[in-house]
Amino acid sequence: MPAKAKSRRGRRVRAHRAWKESRKGHGRLARHERLWQQTKDALPLITPEGELNTRAKAEALLAQTLPHLPDSDFAKTKRQLQRPEMLNYLDRVQNKLAKLPFPEEVTQSGGAARGAAPAAGIAEG
Repeated sequence: MPAKAKSRRGRRVRAHRAWKESRKGHGRLARHERLWQQTKDALPLITPEGELNTRAKAEALLAQTLPHLPDSDFAKTKRQLQRPEMLNYLDRVQNKLAKLPFPEEVTQSGGAARGAAPAAGIAEG
């Protein structure tokens, strides 16, 4: 085989290997982005499904996603999210909602947090 043909073949092989590595890296990046989005979905007061978030729901989702995020990119974030006080706001909201004059199905659905009207028969003040 002439030297030029070997040189071209070598470049093609290196390019092919680089392309395969690039695709693997892109797949890892896409997976990490999905995991990060799922992790962020554990944090809002109202879940993406429109329900009122609770500490139990948030902790379950965090326990499911955090171990799969790479420490090299997410170590500090993972440590912060594993601190118990990070979800205290969900407890405070639950406690405040429990004191409101709404039926339980309204407060549990997030209706009170979204400004639902008070239950019938309760005087507005």
